[in-house]
Amino acid sequence: MGNTTSEDLEGSGFVTYDLSKKEKDILNKTSDGYGKMVAKLKEKQATQLKLLLLGAGESGKTTVLRQMTLIHGTGFDDNYKKKMKPKICYNVLEGAVAIIESFGNLNYTVEGEDLQKAVDLILETYSPLKNFSLELEPKLADAILLLAKSDGFEDTFRGKAHDLPDGWWIFAERLKKYPAWGGPDWIPDASDILYSRVRTTGINTQSFAVNGANFMLTDVGGQRNERRKWLRLFSGVAGVVYVASLSGYNQVLFEDRTANRLDEAVGLWDKTVNEKEFKDTAMVVFLNKFDLFQK
Repeated sequence: MGNTTSEDLEGSGFVTYDLSKKEKDILNKTSDGYGKMVAKLKEKQATQLKLLLLGAGESGKTTVLRQMTLIHGTGFDDNYKKKMKPKICYNVLEGAVAIIESFGNLNYTVEGEDLQKAVDLILETYSPLKNFSLELEPKLADAILLLAKSDGFEDTFRGKAHDLPDGWWIFAERLKKYPAWGGPDWIPDASDILYSRVRTTGINTQSFAVNGANFMLTDVGGQRNERRKWLRLFSGVAGVVYVASLSGYNQVLFEDRTANRLDEAVGLWDKTVNEKEFKDTAMVVFLNKFDLFQK
């Protein structure tokens, strides 16, 4: 479950900024690093309408930013697509691990020698240290596909007793075409990138124009430990787009497995809309992931 960085976004159409080692160290350790990054945005803010993407973690803010890149920006170049390949492969693997870890919550026992071997291989390959050099080898792809066909997967997926990436079921379906999808020569397309999950840390921006008006859309991390950094971005905002995931009604937070995602979104919205800095700011609520909610 990775983090979006400026290096990751090169070639994606996102506006990124080169930071010194000292600035990066400050940004990684404290919210003070945001002051330096915000300062570098001031010149652009003078000629652009500033929009903030806010919302809890897993709401889909970064996907909205990516969509704006495709619609109004420069899109994703080949270099960026290649950088996203191991992250998408990792999404496939971490989803399989999330399913396996949730078996216990449903009192499901792995049955059959082949399925047990598949589970063992998946767990042996997985690293919580974010193995972004991951390639989907044939044996691993077969193991994940076998898991996806098991009764335990179906029960766990429908029960939502997991931290499964929202796009995982789509990736699992596409993996059936391996190696054309997920193999050594495969390059992700725009749809794959939109469905991928890479948690945001730091500030990511996309500049675009609509009907002659220039906008700068800013995305920041939504997990609880990232929100303390939001305050630095509140001044001079023309509008806030608050993103909430409808599919989170029966899911839990990544950072707190006792907290419901939709409850968190409602509570955070109440806090956000009552911020004094937003007294005269236009507010838009974007109810995201309706397709997943329908499922």
